[in-house]
Amino acid sequence: DLSMASNVATIARGHELRTNWAALTDSNADRQLKFKQGGSKSRLFASMTENQLEADMLALEQASGVVKVGDPNSLKHFSWDMVAVVLLMYDSLCVPLVVSFDIASSDPFLLAMNWIIQLFWTLDIIRTFFVGYRSKGDLVLERGKVARHYLQGFFFIDVAVCMIG
Repeated sequence: DLSMASNVATIARGHELRTNWAALTDSNADRQLKFKQGGSKSRLFASMTENQLEADMLALEQASGVVKVGDPNSLKHFSWDMVAVVLLMYDSLCVPLVVSFDIASSDPFLLAMNWIIQLFWTLDIIRTFFVGYRSKGDLVLERGKVARHYLQGFFFIDVAVCMIG
């Protein structure tokens, strides 16, 4: 019961932080003014700096175990994409050679690379559910919208390609 109450309090605090953080970072001056004129909780958050709110939200997400949707332009995602490019180049060179010259599939290096590549693309399917996208110039980071966008787009193609490999 204590842990459940703690989780409920964490979720409530997270909702408050997200609502107030969004109002602070909104470029609409009327909304900011309305936010600052709100109740005592709103005034408390209005007096906090944006950095304090971001730090509180980060701590909340880490404590609650929430996996947030990442920015597709971040260095982490760029690095992942560069590994993908290298693996695609490897596949584009090796697959024709293996097929054309009937190179034994029992070669330890080829077997290891096949497993690594299969694992990478499988993880990439999972990862894509947690990476935002751009729609009409706007960055979309909402988990539901990201998942729907991927499921309506390349998800089934990605799964089919992974099943072939």
